[in-house]
Amino acid sequence: MLRLIFFLIQLALVVAAALWLTANTQDMSLVVMGTRITMNAGLAALMLLIVVWILFQVFRLVKAFVDLPANQRKQREENKHRRGLDAISKGLSALAAGDAKEASKQSKVAQKYLAKSPLTHLISAQTALLEGDSDKADQNFIAMLEDQQAAFMGLRGLITQAMKRGDRAETVALLYEALKLRPKTFWVVDTLFRLEAAQGHWNETLAIIEQGRSNRVLDKKQAQRFIAVVQAQNAREQLIAGNEKAARTAAQRAVQLAPDFAPGQLVLADLLRQSDGPEAAAKALQRAWKQQPHPLYTFAYLQALGAEGPRAILDAVTALHDLRSDHALSKLELGRSQLAAGELEAARGSLTPLENRAPSHRLFRALASLAEAEGGSLEAINALQAKASLYPRDDAWSCSACQDEHQAWHAVCPTCESFDTLVWGSDLADRENRPALEQRLAGSVALLEAGG
Repeated sequence: MLRLIFFLIQLALVVAAALWLTANTQDMSLVVMGTRITMNAGLAALMLLIVVWILFQVFRLVKAFVDLPANQRKQREENKHRRGLDAISKGLSALAAGDAKEASKQSKVAQKYLAKSPLTHLISAQTALLEGDSDKADQNFIAMLEDQQAAFMGLRGLITQAMKRGDRAETVALLYEALKLRPKTFWVVDTLFRLEAAQGHWNETLAIIEQGRSNRVLDKKQAQRFIAVVQAQNAREQLIAGNEKAARTAAQRAVQLAPDFAPGQLVLADLLRQSDGPEAAAKALQRAWKQQPHPLYTFAYLQALGAEGPRAILDAVTALHDLRSDHALSKLELGRSQLAAGELEAARGSLTPLENRAPSHRLFRALASLAEAEGGSLEAINALQAKASLYPRDDAWSCSACQDEHQAWHAVCPTCESFDTLVWGSDLADRENRPALEQRLAGSVALLEAGG
């Protein structure tokens, strides 16, 4: 309708122009093959315009006829594209609802109309997974790799499948490909460095963590902690292998990045004891204790000093205590040493205040031994031992992921292969179980006091 109106307006303008030219122009003569033709100039112009217009319309008709097959193909492609997108939309809805039958139906429709579309491969892969056909899913994920924009989605699908199969080598290889495409994606960096760490590939692990830090994928403080963990483990392994120089460099790096990280401090102290002598190791442990006391520092410190006998041990522990006299662990270690040296009154003065301040398995065991040394009643001793049993043991490394205990620290849990999850027993209790322990303790103590 609009085209017709536009055509009539054009025609009216042409007629008006021709009439104006006819009324306002003179005649013109034209000799053709000896014959003179005389006509009004306006009329001649009008005839010329009509001829041009007719030629233009003929050209349009011819062009429309020539373009007809191409336009029909274009229309068919648009219809196919629209139907394919509609099938993908319905298929995604079916997948979300867990309807495998409907998802499969819409997947086939999408393949019919949009066979090469990444979205079609995606819905086909997810449908195959819903149906339990992992091979077909992998084929569709691989097909997605050919599309630059969909390649990362395809890689993620393949990575998930490889992890389900337990194919670690394939998973790592695919993760490196994903890292090239999206170096700032957190789950890629996090998963990759943990898998490399689980295999003991410390150089690769460090490289990935450093890249994650430089790309701001990993928080700076978090990255420093991870690097310290890797360097401490690397130092231990280099020391065992006899590479003292490499071990010392790694241990110093670990302590520099995380001064409160006990495994790093301990391996550095061990290296110093072997290379620079006991005094250097003792000074390093004093600095570590001042930074953050740890039960294992006490044993390493006594070993470095060669302290033997209750009095020598008490003197050494007293020196540590004075560095952080405000810390509960300093009081506990001092009280245990005083008890071993027979200074019962001093031991009670050190240990008793900790019942409310920092209750633990070792504390109540020490109080039970103190009560026995003082000639206390069997009921009182048993009550203290029962209290000790209410708390988890705090003389081993515990994995916060699988809860298994280990006598030695490892960067990766030997049981579940989780990275940086080994925590000293008392620390784990404080971090995860304290509220539950206090509730459990309150009920149990009430029973003990009631004679139950």
